[in-house]
Amino acid sequence: ARRQEVEKMLNENKAQAAVALTNALDSGDPQVQKNAADILVRMSGSQDFIIQDKALASMISILKASHSAEVKANLLRTLGHVGPRNERIQNTVLEYLSKDDEVAVRIAASEAVSELMRIEKASEVADATKVLCSVLKNDISPHVRSSIARAMTYSPASASSVVDALIAALDDNYKEVRVSAFKALATFG
Repeated sequence: ARRQEVEKMLNENKAQAAVALTNALDSGDPQVQKNAADILVRMSGSQDFIIQDKALASMISILKASHSAEVKANLLRTLGHVGPRNERIQNTVLEYLSKDDEVAVRIAASEAVSELMRIEKASEVADATKVLCSVLKNDISPHVRSSIARAMTYSPASASSVVDALIAALDDNYKEVRVSAFKALATFG
């Protein structure tokens, strides 16, 4: 109940909410960090929620310092909601997609890449496309590979590397990956 009251208060003061939540993320209390990340990811999905550059930079620093998979996953989803405001956002998301040990974090990163690809110019997604193709081929988790195939739906259809990677995924050992690859290929016509 207390958490809902805090979230309601933050929604009424959206201009200060991002700073307040970033400050809460910077606390040493894991439960406070988790709650702040949960609220932040929900609020960042709203079109009228603005995260200033300073708060965004703090958020990326906190993401890099965090040991909590749940906090990292929610911060990555938040970055996806923020959009391609600067190159640091995409680079951070791609780093977690290709290198984090936690499956939940890599899935969240693939969701964030998908969000970024929806709004970026086609010319801006070349680096993301390379990473997506590599992770689709090499990630150990079928859940991550499936999530990547779904994210590739937003890749430029002209990228032959995307089509090639999705065709190769049709031969994956896991049905979930094959179905996601097939659905992504179907969107390219």
